Amino acid sequence: MSKYSVMENLEDTKHGNYEVVVDGEAKAYMKFSRLEKVLILHHTEVKPALRGKGIARKLLTYAVEDARNRGLKINALCPFSRKTLESDSKYSDVYDQD
Repeated sequence: MSKYSVMENLEDTKHGNYEVVVDGEAKAYMKFSRLEKVLILHHTEVKPALRGKGIARKLLTYAVEDARNRGLKINALCPFSRKTLESDSKYSDVYDQD
């Protein structure tokens, strides 16, 4: 895989995507909203060529760090994100299971 980066792409002040960019093109994304003190993770999509390479987890790690830096709790509507956050206690400081 070519060199990639994870970045934030905002649609407006409350909505956007965390994206994995490879050679200048978005190849994976995690759709989110920020409302008051909550980061809502809606959906994660990884293009077929990158599946199975840990890209979705890298997006989630980026989202968790963003939430920690902003003092937000995460509400995971995305099944991948919810399952991952529920299964590891290292996320208990940011994951809101309610």
